[in-house]
Amino acid sequence: MQRNRMAIIFAAIAIVLFGSYAVVNRGEDSQQQVNEKSQPSLDGSSASGFLEDIGVSTDWLAAVTSEKEGDKNNVTESVALATFEQMKQLDQEGKNPFDEDTANSFAVQSSITRSVDTSTESLFATISVTDKDLKIIANNTQDAKKRYLSDLEAALARHPAKKSYENVEGGVQGLIERACAGKESGVGREMATTYTETADDVIRIQVPSQWAEFHRQIITHYRKGNIIFNSIANCYNDPLKGLLATQVLPDFIKNSDTLQKSLVKMYAEVGL
Repeated sequence: MQRNRMAIIFAAIAIVLFGSYAVVNRGEDSQQQVNEKSQPSLDGSSASGFLEDIGVSTDWLAAVTSEKEGDKNNVTESVALATFEQMKQLDQEGKNPFDEDTANSFAVQSSITRSVDTSTESLFATISVTDKDLKIIANNTQDAKKRYLSDLEAALARHPAKKSYENVEGGVQGLIERACAGKESGVGREMATTYTETADDVIRIQVPSQWAEFHRQIITHYRKGNIIFNSIANCYNDPLKGLLATQVLPDFIKNSDTLQKSLVKMYAEVGL
């Protein structure tokens, strides 16, 4: 499993790097020498073969080269650029950067892993919910807490699950597969929008100070949902970010259960 994950990550980066190598090698005297070597070419054929060998479709990976130059939000491109110098050095040493043995070398894996780990950590870096963002009140009476729960119920009721979500063939897994194949993005974007609208609605509620931390957690949760499902919807154009989103999805679902259990205790606290 870990090997296949690294293979997919490496393959996605390789696709992005084809254009980079074309630019770097264009007009250089060394280009002819590189072509005369018995190394597989850097025009994409060796990486395509590599992908086919591990059973990964190249169709959705190829899209990352399309109109993505300079997109700092595209994780696939960012990781590719961060790894570029390592790959270029291997090429200059006469090694094929897209060869499977090279892809599994310690140097390349370490470089890619560091970049991917950094991207994983920064996936939710834009989310910040501080006390100044919240409408915290000093009133912690039962009536104030009941009013908070009532307002929260009303806010959530304004953003119900749409029929389009329920009719997704194969559930979330099916949605991910089709989004990464470039066949479906609408439902994922709808879900992402619903998460944002819910968070924006909930943040307007007055919350008793004793429950401020829960309030912050639920807003953060919904904002994470926006990022996760936007990333899944855009998987065709940014496969690595889509992969990172699917990896954090189990924790996201688990956190939803945790918040639900906290709500049950809060209702019990005020006798509801």
